Amino acid sequence: MVEDHGHVFFDEIHAYEDYKNIKVHTSGGGKKPNFRITYITTDGDIRDGVIDDYKKEARDVYTGVIKDSRTLFFICKLDNEKEVENPKNWIKANPSLTVFKDLMITMMTEYKNALRRPSLYHEFLTKRMNIPHQDETRVVAKWEDIVATNQEIPELEGESCIGGLDYASVRDFCGVGLLFKKNGKKIWLSHTFINRNSPHLPLVKKEVIEEADSKGEITWLTTPTIPPEVVAQWFIDNMAKYNIIAIAIDKVKANYFIEAFEKVGLTLRTKTNKTGEIVIVRSGEFTDTMVYGVLEDWFSNHTLIFGDSTLMRWYVNNTAVEPRKNGNKAFIKIEQQSRKNDGFMAFTHATSIQSELKETQTIDEDYLKSFLKAY
Repeated sequence: MVEDHGHVFFDEIHAYEDYKNIKVHTSGGGKKPNFRITYITTDGDIRDGVIDDYKKEARDVYTGVIKDSRTLFFICKLDNEKEVENPKNWIKANPSLTVFKDLMITMMTEYKNALRRPSLYHEFLTKRMNIPHQDETRVVAKWEDIVATNQEIPELEGESCIGGLDYASVRDFCGVGLLFKKNGKKIWLSHTFINRNSPHLPLVKKEVIEEADSKGEITWLTTPTIPPEVVAQWFIDNMAKYNIIAIAIDKVKANYFIEAFEKVGLTLRTKTNKTGEIVIVRSGEFTDTMVYGVLEDWFSNHTLIFGDSTLMRWYVNNTAVEPRKNGNKAFIKIEQQSRKNDGFMAFTHATSIQSELKETQTIDEDYLKSFLKAY
């Protein structure tokens, strides 16, 4: 914002949630000669804020609803999202393209990157084309990227890994898993405990559950709630095969598991005990924002392996990313009862501490033999 006698400039008002800052600099306008106000902005993610008010006012002026406005609205944008596919349309949102040739090169590069990354695509449409997404809630990954996780699981016995778990209700589903890093890939071995007494089970897609059950992805329980001892034992059993260096548990839900885990010898990391296996991770948008970019990279570059896991593909496809006004991200279920995402959230908890896990490399024996033969 710049003040020059009777002229006040506001830049990027898409970030303004209310008029507090605007009023501070315009309240004395009547005391200035030839007082003018200029607003310059791209579109943005904040809905029902200042920019949406001015967009509505502009529509009312253009359609004749407001007939006595002294405001000149000059809006450059695409008419719809589909038009972004043809670069010839971009001049609608960027009239200076004919003047600044390098701008077209920059935007073409941005567009190609945006096609591979959902968050960049959203940014390109919003900031470059002034077309915010109609639905600000977006899937975590494109379906083709989710399908690409169906890669062969490498030999992992004896490898180090990080565990994760999550549940929405102790009467419902509980997702667990182990995260590995090997040969440039990230491998997530997932398992799910399902309570047959869950009130939501009849709402879940039957075909998904039957297919996952046939692959051994599910442990069925008939107890009133999912016993924490059963979940703890799953990790103990896997410790016989893998080196589990940590188990990430949501801070909000950890209390249900701590005692059962400690009974089987798994200790809690604290300020005084920094060697325990149980790691309490923050819940909510702090963790979601922290891992979002990591997951976007893994999915987009197809370096993530779930194997042929019906439930993990289903879990991911049931999860959306909701942008928050402060720029953070939050993972939410697309539908609260019939579309579960416990396994995905367990995965995000493990991913939040993935920096503790070192990647291992396997030497290709055929390559080694040919190398030694050459020398």
